[in-house]
Amino acid sequence: MGRRLRALGLALGVLALLAGCAAPGFRGESECLAPSRVGEWKTVAWQGPPATQSQILDERTESVLEAALIEAVQQVGLQLASPSAADVLMAYRLQTAQYADPRLVSGEGWGCWGRKAPEETPRTYTEATLLVEMTERATGEVVWRARVQRTLTEADRIDPAGLAQQAAQAVLAQWPVVP
Repeated sequence: MGRRLRALGLALGVLALLAGCAAPGFRGESECLAPSRVGEWKTVAWQGPPATQSQILDERTESVLEAALIEAVQQVGLQLASPSAADVLMAYRLQTAQYADPRLVSGEGWGCWGRKAPEETPRTYTEATLLVEMTERATGEVVWRARVQRTLTEADRIDPAGLAQQAAQAVLAQWPVVP
C-alpha cells in the first residue's frame, strides 16, 4: 500500500510540474528529428526574415515575439551567434485564422431531447498558431519543430505583447532535454 501511495504521489508531482511549465490556454506539439545530436547544439541564430501571416498582430508585437523567442532559446541553454557560426538556425511562422462557430439554440422540445436549430449568425473566433523550426546549419536539415495554438480572447487583444511572451515560452517549453 505504501509503495502505491508513493508512486501515486510521484505521478501527481510530475503532472503538477509539467502543468506548471505549460502556458495556460496553449495546445502544443513538438518533434525532434535528431535526438542523438541535441547535446551538440550550443548556439542559435535567425535563419532569415520570419514568415508571418497575421491579421491581428502588428510589427511592434512581432518584434516583441522575436525578443521573447530569443529569451526563450537562451532559457533552454542556447546562446546567440552569427548565422555563419551558429549550430542551429531558427525560423518561425505566425499565423492567425478566423473561424465561424455555429451555435445551437434551443427550439421547441419533444420528449427529453428537445430540438435544436442553428443561430442565424454564427459567432466567430480567432485562432493563432506559432510554428518554430530549427535547422542544423552544417547539414541544412530541419532537426526540431514545435507548434502551439491558442484561441484568442479579448484580453489577448488588449495585451498582445503578453500573448507573444506566453507563446514563445510555450513553444520552447517543448525543447528536448539533453540525453
